[in-house]
Amino acid sequence: MSIDRARLTRRAALWGLATPYLLGSRRASADEPWLGRPIRFIVPFTPGGPTDAVARLVTLRLNERLRANLVVENVGGAGGGLGMERLTRAAPDGSAIGLGTTGTHGINPHLYARLPYDPVRGFTPVSMLIEHINMLVLRGDHPARNLADLLAAARSGTVTYGSAGNGSSNHLSAELLGMQAGVQMQHVPFRGSGPSMAEVLAGRIDFMFDTPAALPLVQGGNARVIAVTSTGRHPLLPDVPAIAETLPSYKVIGWFGVFGPAGAARAHRGDPEWRHRRRSGRAGNPGAPSRDGAGPRIQFARGIGRAGRPRTMLSGGPVIRQAGLRAG
Repeated sequence: MSIDRARLTRRAALWGLATPYLLGSRRASADEPWLGRPIRFIVPFTPGGPTDAVARLVTLRLNERLRANLVVENVGGAGGGLGMERLTRAAPDGSAIGLGTTGTHGINPHLYARLPYDPVRGFTPVSMLIEHINMLVLRGDHPARNLADLLAAARSGTVTYGSAGNGSSNHLSAELLGMQAGVQMQHVPFRGSGPSMAEVLAGRIDFMFDTPAALPLVQGGNARVIAVTSTGRHPLLPDVPAIAETLPSYKVIGWFGVFGPAGAARAHRGDPEWRHRRRSGRAGNPGAPSRDGAGPRIQFARGIGRAGRPRTMLSGGPVIRQAGLRAG
């Protein structure tokens, strides 16, 4: 497949993935108490990766639509743990929100013996932002033409892959691939997806998994997308086979979501519009309700978990245990 032929830009790629749940049906009025006040949007990863790209696009749209003043604050480290800890310590007054991911809420609880935050009780789930696949991005000069070739190369020699760090979604995507294919590959962790992708593009490591937000980076021919982690082919990449076509049980779907600190919902209960949205099951976002009447914010909260038991679209627990991974 030629990514150039697909004519995908960063904006098109992101909007193809992101449903704008956060964009309400009304514009801000002049008497909104938060107008003009800086609102921190804490991104728990370094600049240059998919979480940063999505966060910056969302803040751009929200600032345009709501005349808000959201400012991205990158706090990388500890697999997103440092940034999420900072969010939990923020006042629940609307001055700070943050971006949580499969990694911060579905993987870290299994990876770290102790977390500096409670993935369920420490936050107020606001909105699902995107569900995403991962792509297998191979360096452009690698002799493998497809997944079967890459697995054969791993069986006969050394294949290296990068990730955003130990236990990250792209690390576990590769671990799961190796487990199901019965091959060993050498992991090279980085502090974020951006630095890892730079090494793939430079030809110093063989491949990595990344979200379709990285598509514009591979347009120049320095890398190729040879597989996706969904069960079938993805609409953005119709010519790229799914890994499940070779390994039928393989599937990785991740997510990004917006959170406030714990107690943020209580801080807004005096607002008449919030009460209206709460009665209609739509407190915090304008999406359509599900069959049981719950709006997307309620559904998102259910997905994160109840009574301290995280439930996510992708839990890294089984892969982490089988690979013997542990941090902290």
